[in-house]
Amino acid sequence: MVIRPNKPILFGIVHSHTDIDTGMEQFKILLKGRKFAYIELAPKFVNQILTRQEYHQSPDISAYQRLVVEANKAGLKVIALDKDDTYKRAEKARQERGLKACYYETFDKREKKWCEMLRNTGNNSIAVMHPVHAVEIAKLLKLPEENIFGRIKEYFKVKFHSKVADSSRWFAGIERERIETQRLERRRKKARDRMKRQPRK
Repeated sequence: MVIRPNKPILFGIVHSHTDIDTGMEQFKILLKGRKFAYIELAPKFVNQILTRQEYHQSPDISAYQRLVVEANKAGLKVIALDKDDTYKRAEKARQERGLKACYYETFDKREKKWCEMLRNTGNNSIAVMHPVHAVEIAKLLKLPEENIFGRIKEYFKVKFHSKVADSSRWFAGIERERIETQRLERRRKKARDRMKRQPRK
């Protein structure tokens, strides 16, 4: 298994116990020789399983907690990709500005932060997330095919992953464009204001 040394390993797997059962052996193999595991969970859920050995009641979360246990057992430092208030911020955005803002928080803004965390990591790190996110992260980080594992390649091959995922990302894109347009307009306004304040020669 040839892996590029200056890029992290990306492992895409769905948040379900069935998929974890299927992908666990490959995950264990990928853990060998690694030092850090970045996992799509909030710190409180990582701590819940490592300190209290308690699984969360939500299967989406407890499935990924099993990966935390294996990474910890293999001697890796487990790092949560999310913050504890990630979904609270998304819910607040939904209440204040609607679904587009919520999807922007859970897709665009969230993935940008993950990229910042992973950008300077090498092949001593493995990042685990849902394939829908992993496809985008692989593009943003320009990861070579040799460093991509799990179900990511399946998601690369299809135009539409699911109605929910694709419509969510589409809405997130609309919100991103709105935010960028507003940001550009603010810059233009500042530039105009500076020009007005400059003394005429």
